[in-house]
Amino acid sequence: MDKEFFKKIEGASKKARESVQNAIVNQPYGVLSFTVEVKLDDEDVLNFGLNDDISIFQECTVELAKTKYLYKGIDVNPDCYYLRPEDYHPVSTLKILQECIDQGTHHPDIKYLERGEEKMSQD
Repeated sequence: MDKEFFKKIEGASKKARESVQNAIVNQPYGVLSFTVEVKLDDEDVLNFGLNDDISIFQECTVELAKTKYLYKGIDVNPDCYYLRPEDYHPVSTLKILQECIDQGTHHPDIKYLERGEEKMSQD
């Protein structure tokens, strides 16, 4: 599901970047960078288990585009292990965004996912 999520983001961001680039191409001033908001359609938002609390932006330069994820306008910064546990399980970007929504924070605790647990354990 994560690959499909990234495909949708890339498709939406490509349209937004091209729109901005076409608007500035013949201007007399130079633009070194710009930021676009990546908007998924409502059906995709529901299919991926997201909502309007999640925003996706791309900071674009001539050479690259850096994607930023925000929860209620604040950069997503998950609480994860500094040193990975022996039985580490990778956590996808999509799952982290879903955890932001479930936990109601930009700083979701994903340690239980990194341990391979399905539901957050009570400490």
